[in-house]
Amino acid sequence: MKPYKNEGPIRLVLADVDGTLVICRRMLQRARLNSSGSTGLLPGFTPIRYLEAVAECEKKVREELGDHVSAARSQPYYLDVTHPAANKGSVVDFLACVYLIPKSSIATLGDMPNDVLMFKKSGMSIAMGNASKEVQAEANFVTDSNEEEGFAHAIERFVLH
Repeated sequence: MKPYKNEGPIRLVLADVDGTLVICRRMLQRARLNSSGSTGLLPGFTPIRYLEAVAECEKKVREELGDHVSAARSQPYYLDVTHPAANKGSVVDFLACVYLIPKSSIATLGDMPNDVLMFKKSGMSIAMGNASKEVQAEANFVTDSNEEEGFAHAIERFVLH
């Protein structure tokens, strides 16, 4: 986890939705069904091979396009490739400017690599307990998982304390 320096009260909270606020039971069910060896996404790919292919694609996009794009996974099986300014970090910049709130007074919560982009711009960042170790390492704090009311606990513990 990254150190946190308290620079005043949090005035704005930004949160990811899927995996942070919403438990997607349908995706969990689908993953269980897919453990039989077919994904329904690409013929012949097992779930593990599909995730490995997405990770390899992310690596190649970053190597070949560098900072000309923003490339981050919003789910283990989705790679978002956008204009470099069209990402969650830019949303933090935009809202801070529009509402005249210092970025140090903004808290962000998320669980996926694309949420790290907003973690880097906000004063306080909170990773969900269901986030990967890599995402958790980029946050100031880690809360419980989304299935354990992690969002509510984070607000109580870290924002309202």
